[in-house]
Amino acid sequence: MYNPSIIANFFLAKSLSTGIPVTPMKLLKLVYLSHGWYLGYSKEPLISEAVKAWPYGPVILSLYERVKKYGNKPIAELIDFNSDGKVGPEEFPTGSFVHKILESVWNTYKNYTGLQLSDLTHRADSPWDKTIKESGVYSVIPYNYIQDYYERLVNAQQPAQPAAG
Repeated sequence: MYNPSIIANFFLAKSLSTGIPVTPMKLLKLVYLSHGWYLGYSKEPLISEAVKAWPYGPVILSLYERVKKYGNKPIAELIDFNSDGKVGPEEFPTGSFVHKILESVWNTYKNYTGLQLSDLTHRADSPWDKTIKESGVYSVIPYNYIQDYYERLVNAQQPAQPAAG
């Protein structure tokens, strides 16, 4: 499992190298989507922090606290979560499967705005939707809701298997 800021740095590096803007809302959703897809494929969590159901979608609190100063403006720098004045290699994800998931999430969602990604996370029966209905705003989204939802999405992407026989 990774600190959410490590996953965020992957997307911020992509943003800074491509010129595709990433706002705090967009970053929060990209990290959440990565966590969901990773859970769906690996059955293991990607991030080491709970996700909460806020009014505009899933939020990872520590990451929100680090980037909220940007408001609705693009984030202009990587996250120095060690607060040592530099961003070192330990502040980026290392696993090859993790990189594959993150690249896929970036390539799929890079041109979406934060609000569009928020709408995506608000779909009926999504983990956010179920949590809001059952526990209310600002509740923790249960881990199994995220895993079950993304496993269904992963399975829907799989080609049909021939009947045994």
